[in-house]
Parts: sequence; structure tokens; C-alpha cells
Amino acid sequence: MEEKKDKKTSVKKKKKPMKIMDVVLYALLFVFFWATINQYRAFGINIAIHAVLKLILACVFAWLTHVIYYLIADITQKKTFENFWVRLNANNKKISRNVPFITATILAIRFRSQTPLFVIIIAAILAELVGKLIWGGFGKNRINPVAVGFLLTDLMFERFNRMPEVIDGITSATPLSGIAPNGWYFGTAQYNHFLNYFGNWWDLLIGNTPAPSAEMARLAIIIAFAFMLYKKALDWIIPVYYLGTIALITLIIALTHGFSITYPLYHLLTGGVLFGAIFMATDPVTIPKNKPGKTIFAIGLGLLTLAIRIGSSRFPEGMMIALVVMNLLSPWINELAAPLVKKDEKIKNMSYGLIFLTGFILVFIVSLVNTRV
Repeated sequence: MEEKKDKKTSVKKKKKPMKIMDVVLYALLFVFFWATINQYRAFGINIAIHAVLKLILACVFAWLTHVIYYLIADITQKKTFENFWVRLNANNKKISRNVPFITATILAIRFRSQTPLFVIIIAAILAELVGKLIWGGFGKNRINPVAVGFLLTDLMFERFNRMPEVIDGITSATPLSGIAPNGWYFGTAQYNHFLNYFGNWWDLLIGNTPAPSAEMARLAIIIAFAFMLYKKALDWIIPVYYLGTIALITLIIALTHGFSITYPLYHLLTGGVLFGAIFMATDPVTIPKNKPGKTIFAIGLGLLTLAIRIGSSRFPEGMMIALVVMNLLSPWINELAAPLVKKDEKIKNMSYGLIFLTGFILVFIVSLVNTRV
């Protein structure tokens, strides 16, 4: 009898495993506070406070968007409750299931350091409403909500999202704005200028440059990635193939154009590529479901990101638009890749290689055109 009791008590003492969304949220908060500390050290308390306010307002208005949406839905469906708090409690499960705080936290990290607070508020509302709720909520949306909120506000308030960082009245360009206007051309003169102004790739990695939070915490992002892999909160396929595609193509471009051998690192460590690869491109709702589909999705995302980056000065980042396009293609990719699930590895690798080669040729042609210009 005593042994049975001991077994029961030991079972009770076992901790419940962390939910996937909790793991993601903790990883995001780790990245956010790492970046905020870096911003405080580099730029002072005002920038750090502004970053915290961005996070708080994004979370509050993302949550309020859900509350108001379900309130309107209750009224149109003529649902009656004793009072507002009973109604709110009844809708709380729906709201928490739609993970508004994860979307809000990603938005707060992704926007530049001094984005006006009203832009963050509008982005949070649009991300939840247009990117999630009108589709039927989390699990039914086709496009990443953060990308929706970010791109819509970017179109409406371009001057706030494209302007250089201004710290204590001093205008400071970001690494992305320092490279992208030249079509990512990285000749000797441009390379030396970049080093003099921003430092080397190690400075980019640890966050010693004026930039949005996502670009001042890359080391934290890598640590968060390892943590989420350990907790099995995400699949490694998309981040590894996406970043690998960018690294391999930019290495070939560097070798054929006479750029520095470190050229791939500047692509990986500027803009939101690293953050997007781990926290946005892995969104389980908007990506293919089978492994071959995920691989093709990741390779296509990497190719499209580079094509936009190198070929368009209007969209120097590339990642967000590429993600939206690939999200829209995701159901088709999933269906197209379904027959590969049962094929052997040689056929799968040949398929991936053919897609990579075709895309690479297009990106390489774009890079040659920009070099001539």
C-alpha cells in the first residue's frame, strides 16, 4: 500500500511540460529584454523606455482588438450574459487560443527603435484583425499576422519605418540602410566604408549598431532558437534551409563578384532575416505540413528574399514580402510536395536541387544587372 501511495505522490509531483506557445513567448521576451538592455547601454534610458512602451501598447491593443471583435460577434449573434465580466470570461478562451501576445511581442521587437507609438498600436490592431480574426482566428489564417501588420503600416507610414535612427538628436543610419541602397553591392570601397561606420560582423551579432530590437539581439535569437529546439517548440527544417540558402547563394555571389568572403554574414546579420527565420517563417499555421513541403518553402523563401533585396531599393529588407508571397503559395507547395513524402532521399534531393538551381540563376542574373548599374 505504501509503495502505491509513493507512486501516486511521485506522479502528482511531476511538472507539466511547457506549452509550445508558452515556450515561444518566453523565448521572445528573452530576445526583447536582451535587445532593450543593449539599447539602454548604447542609446540611454529614453530609448529603453520607448521599447518597453512599444511592447506594452502592442500587447494591450492586440488583446483589446480581440475583446471588441468578440463583443461585436456576441451582439450580432444576440448572445446575452449577466454582465460584461461574465461575457469577457466566456470569450477569454477564444482570445488566449488566438495568442495575441505572441503577435504583439514580435511586432514590438520587429519595428525600429523609435517608431511612434501610434504606429505600433495600428500595426497590432491590423495584425490581429486583418491577419487573423477575419480568417476565423488562429489556425485558419493564410498569412503571417505580423507580416500583415508590419507591411500595412509600412505602406501607410513609410517615412517612420524608413527614416534613419535618431539618437539624442544625432542621425544614425542602420546597417541595412547602409548597404541596401547600393543594391547590396559590396565592393572594396563599400566594404571599407561599412567597416568604418558600423564595425565588423561580430558587432552586428552582439548588437553594437543602431537598429530595431530584432537587430540588436541576434546572439539572443540564436540562444532562443536553441532553447526552442530543446523544448521541441519548433522544427529546425525551415530556419536551417532558409538561412542556408541565403548563405550559399551570397557566398557564390561574393566569389564571382570579388566581394569579401564575409559577404554572406552581412546578409544574415542585417535586417530581420535571422529573427524572421526563427520566429516568423516557422509559424505552423502558414507553412506546408509535410517535410518536403517545408524544405521547398524554406528554399523558395530564401531565394525570394535575396531577389527582392538585391533587385529592389524600394524594399531593402525583402524578408517580409517574401514571407507573405510564400505563405500564399504554401497550400500549393504542400500539395505539390505530398508525392515526395514517400520517395527516397535521392529523388527528394534532386527536386530540392533543381528548385535551388533555377532560383539561383534568377538571383545571380539580378546581381549581375545591379553590378553593371
